[in-house]
Amino acid sequence: MHLWLQLVVACLSGAGYGLAAAPVGWSALGWVHLAPALVLLVRAPTWRRGALLGWATGVGVLASCYGWLAETVVRFGEVPWAAGVAALVLFVAVFAANWAMFGAVVAALRTRFGSGWVLVVGWVWVAVEYVVPALFPHLLGSVYYRNPWVWQIVAVFGPRALSALAVATNAALAEAWLRRREGRPLPLGVLAVVVGVWLANVGFGAWRHAQVEAALSAAPTARVGLVQRAEFPGPEARGPESLDAWLALSERLFEGRPAAAQPELVVWPESAVVLPLTSNRVWPALQEFTTRRGVGVVLGGLTRKRDPADRARRLSWNSVGLYGPDGRIHGVYSKRTLLAFGEYLPWGTGWVAPYVKGVSHLQPGENPVVFSAPSFRFTTPVCYEAIVARQLRELDDTDVIVNVTNDAWFGRTASPHQHAMLAAAAAVTLGRPLVRVAYTGASMVVEPHGDIVYETTPFTEVAEVVSLRLATVEAPYRTWGRLFEPVAVGVAALAVGAAWARKGGR
Repeated sequence: MHLWLQLVVACLSGAGYGLAAAPVGWSALGWVHLAPALVLLVRAPTWRRGALLGWATGVGVLASCYGWLAETVVRFGEVPWAAGVAALVLFVAVFAANWAMFGAVVAALRTRFGSGWVLVVGWVWVAVEYVVPALFPHLLGSVYYRNPWVWQIVAVFGPRALSALAVATNAALAEAWLRRREGRPLPLGVLAVVVGVWLANVGFGAWRHAQVEAALSAAPTARVGLVQRAEFPGPEARGPESLDAWLALSERLFEGRPAAAQPELVVWPESAVVLPLTSNRVWPALQEFTTRRGVGVVLGGLTRKRDPADRARRLSWNSVGLYGPDGRIHGVYSKRTLLAFGEYLPWGTGWVAPYVKGVSHLQPGENPVVFSAPSFRFTTPVCYEAIVARQLRELDDTDVIVNVTNDAWFGRTASPHQHAMLAAAAAVTLGRPLVRVAYTGASMVVEPHGDIVYETTPFTEVAEVVSLRLATVEAPYRTWGRLFEPVAVGVAALAVGAAWARKGGR
């Protein structure tokens, strides 16, 4: 097979990820779509060829996953379309480097371990995915978030455990195909191990899902009001007019409902108002609504104060505040993990400011904040923070995770669905319910065993009271399971070192 054709096959093999992931959701493809690429990687004559084919595989994965990035750059940065496409091409080319690293060692692994490479290669992928930065983490494992029995292993080892199992399964298929081509018997021992892990995972998943469901059935409940908008308003309607729209939607949560069916907390998303939370254009309206309805309201907005070093300069934070039923603010949390080129410019890139008109200049928050509703305590990771393990570790000492986000920037693309897919893992890894409220969707409620009990369609107007079962369950990943990735790094280092040290290796 000519090199150009190998590159095409590798790229298409990787692109199968786009069908496995949300919103298409053909998750079964995740177990097979990488097999053709792995066949090519195993047969690569040199590590350089393997790296090139691995890079092509990564290009397929990332292009199928991040195609929305061009539109987002245009919308968020207010730049020409050519710049958005250039940003997408550059992003895919650079971030496919981790796949190149992976591809460079696959052939050496098979040379050193024979069919045993199938049992090693998943660890190697987890190590690469863990060590090399990525915009969206644990991509390969997260596609199974709607498969409840498969998904429970996330509570023990995190989503990357499923990444490892997916790569191993693809590798087993690749090895079986190679053995047939080479006229050799199937590696029954290795295949039996992979099948055994599969069955053990499904069996554990069925048992844990039933255990958690029993705990949830006996748990008390709370009522939470979720609201989302059908469209993201233009700059002319992001001030008091936007506040009025959210208040009107929130009124619908109470109309025609007896007191026993009304929410104890109403959640608005990130950027619900682009005004300071304590502004005299925000406070009186929220005070009137919360005291009249006797309900707390969580909303995203801004906090501002003067720079102590330069009194003429005002600093801004992307914040979430809780207005209590007494009309007072009961705490403010400011986003701590900001998005580069959207919320701030990284050091040394100030020169792009004149060309990226939509960039904000926000400050990172400093401390985690725990809020209180009448019957539960909650924290509010903002947007991307719900998929950052480091951030969640500091926000998990609570009863409920309330993730507020503004995915309207991504438009009518796959991104809101993929962002929700990755955020859903937080409920299982932390053993707590997740309430996710997005400006234009997808909003959802995810229970501690991963069941999605409520979900909205993006770009639809929603005002809904949802019942929240208040059970926190043991999630080993929350306490010790984060050792899985460092252990994978150690195993991968030993395996790759042994493979590379072998003089007869490719």
